Amino acid sequence: MAVDAGAPAPSQPAAPTEEWPPYADPSYKMPASIEVTVQKRNEDDVTLTVNIEKENTRKPYLGGYRHKKTGRVYHHASSQSVVLGCLPRYPDPDTRRHRDSQTVVAISRSQQSLREYGTQMARLDVLIDETDDRHVKIRRYFTAAQLLELKRQKCAIIQRFYRGYYARKRAWGIRQRLYDAQVAKDEADRGGETFRTKTRAKEVERRTNPRTEADFELLYNELEQWRQKELAVLAQQGGTKEQRTDILNQQTRALATIDRLRATAVKAGREKKIKQVMSLMGQPKKWEDKYGGVREVHTQFTVRAQELRDLYGGLSDEIGDIDERLEVLTNVKWTCEEFPCALTRDIVELCDREADLLNRGRSVESMVNLRRRLTSLFRQFVDTPEFNPEADRFLKVPGVRLMNTLPE
Repeated sequence: MAVDAGAPAPSQPAAPTEEWPPYADPSYKMPASIEVTVQKRNEDDVTLTVNIEKENTRKPYLGGYRHKKTGRVYHHASSQSVVLGCLPRYPDPDTRRHRDSQTVVAISRSQQSLREYGTQMARLDVLIDETDDRHVKIRRYFTAAQLLELKRQKCAIIQRFYRGYYARKRAWGIRQRLYDAQVAKDEADRGGETFRTKTRAKEVERRTNPRTEADFELLYNELEQWRQKELAVLAQQGGTKEQRTDILNQQTRALATIDRLRATAVKAGREKKIKQVMSLMGQPKKWEDKYGGVREVHTQFTVRAQELRDLYGGLSDEIGDIDERLEVLTNVKWTCEEFPCALTRDIVELCDREADLLNRGRSVESMVNLRRRLTSLFRQFVDTPEFNPEADRFLKVPGVRLMNTLPE
């Protein structure tokens, strides 16, 4: 029910009654009692007096809406009469126990099934096979409350077993941790000197052949600590300018050595990363079968990637045997001749040049730059998706081709 809230506030004079419909007049006051006329069938009308109990509290705000055309605001309202005892279930008590209200209208429908079945009782002139018969015995009726109690009991049993399993697992974990700690302590006590020797050798290896950023950061920090310590000693002894210059020269030579080691480590790391990427290109595809297992399947692209990886490994490795090196160069040449372009033409030319130098008996030191250039070009060949389709998954910008890889 919606009550018009467009009336002005109580502090303002009420609007004329003509502007409001009879059911929304704000000046209307509910009387203390009203007269209600009850019409009866085949009898005279009866007039009853109904007393009205008014609520003095303010009704809660239940929202409302505003009329778009007139601009009036209508508030939602609710009312509830006093409940005196339990109301009857049926509005008409005369027909509560009537035959019409307690009878369900049923309709019979006949239907022919797709397959016909029949039964046959045993008698003297009919032999019935009772091999697959099952004798059903009537049991005691099982109520819903009993079923709920049975489920509760079974759940308690499952919880008991699971809690026992969890407790045993946790206890065994604690025992295993205690055992491992004791074994580690015993090994540290027995092999303390061996452990210190290995640790010392590892630290020396980190400073002699650094590989990671942490190793180089350690070298830089130790060099800086050595410089500060030497300067502090000179400051206490009153060192001369020549001594400070000597310290500076030593620091410069040490920094140059660290930079050379860093360049070597970067080169080795780059080569290792290239081989790892080529190995990932040649890995088989993993497909899930209908039984939930995983099967490894090699495709023509993965086989192609493996062949190119092997050829790149043969080019980058130092092979002392001339015949093996010539065989690798021949395979590389045949592989690149399948795709005519500027890149493959350069690779074929370099392969022919190196093969000619090997046949002439030239030393390996004289062909270092030639082999380096050949390896770099063949790596570009492997990274081109048109020559190696598996390389497209490892490109930062897929589909981009260099100018020397375009077909002629």
